[in-house]
Formats: sequence, C-alpha cells, structure tokens
Amino acid sequence: MVEPIYIIAIALATGFSLGIAGKLGKGFAYGLTLLALAAMSLISLSWLLAFMGGAAPRVFTTAGGVSPFVIVLQMSPNEAFFTLLVSVMGLMSALYLMRELMQAGYAAMAVLLIAVMGMNGMVLTGDIFNLFVFMEITGISIAGLILLMRDVRALSAGFKYMIATGIISGLLLLGIIFAWYFTGTLNLADLVDADISRVKGGV
Repeated sequence: MVEPIYIIAIALATGFSLGIAGKLGKGFAYGLTLLALAAMSLISLSWLLAFMGGAAPRVFTTAGGVSPFVIVLQMSPNEAFFTLLVSVMGLMSALYLMRELMQAGYAAMAVLLIAVMGMNGMVLTGDIFNLFVFMEITGISIAGLILLMRDVRALSAGFKYMIATGIISGLLLLGIIFAWYFTGTLNLADLVDADISRVKGGV
C-alpha cells in the first residue's frame, strides 16, 4: 500500500513544480494539477478498498521519530473515507474553476493544491500541533483562493477571513500549550484518553 504521506508529498511536489511547468504553458500546468489531485484520490481510494477487505488501521511517522518532532499520520477507514472525499472535491473544484485557474495562472493552481493538502493533513494527522500547522496552511491557502476574484468585495472578505483565522489560530495554539503542559503529550489518541484532573496535581 502507498503510505498516506505521499498524499502530502504529491501536493507539495506538484505545487512547487508548477512554477517550472507554467513556463510550458497554462494548459500543461492545469493538466499536472488535475493529475496530482487524481493521484491523491486514488491513494485514499486504495486504502478505503483495503479496509473494506479487512485491513487493519496503521500509524505512520516521518523519519522514524516520535511526535512532536515528526509528522505522525494515522490511516483508518474514517481517514481513508474523508481524505478521499477531500481529494475528490478538490479535483471537482479544479474542473469547475478551470476558466478562473487558467486566467489566474499556475500560482492559483498551486494554492488550490496546497489547500487540498492542508485539509488532507488535518484528517490524517495524529498530533495536535501538526493539526495546528495544517490548519494554518489551509487557512492561508483558502484566503488566496478567495482573492482569485479581483474585486473590492473579495479583498474585503479575504482580509476579514485572515483576521478571523489569525485570532482562532492564536487561541488554538494557547490551548495546545495548556494541553501539553497538563498531559505531557501532543498525540491526539493520548489526549483523548488523558485524565487532566489527575496530572500535574490537577487544575
């Protein structure tokens, strides 16, 4: 089975390569974007089919380390279904926004890819700090997509969205700091099982 980290790797690699691909034409860059989104969808679909066949959920870490120093990803039937949903919706969005993406150029296509990658990362991550990171990536890229419409209303909406997400992100980061202080872990599964009232003397 293809490891779920490749969902993130494909989006990142394609997003960065669109700068070069754009020199070969907007059509080529657009086709590469569709290919990347289709590949991400297929990876999730293969996992979903495997789970339907009786495969067991798995946890993956990058570089063989432990959180919060590495990215911890988990793949179960729930993650497989929702990452498939996210990637397919990203593919459908790219098809629907074909004219806008072709007009805006390869930069807009890269932003769409990063947005889909961030949402996939939020589904797959098993670490609350990485959840924060993927939320930030998604929030910034969605603001970029809002600004695809070059008018005053889009500029105002994008600015308000950035302010709102900045405040929310700050509060979430503060919550993460408290969660780490009282439990000593950032792993989502451990946080769910943790009894905060019995650690570090309670609150």
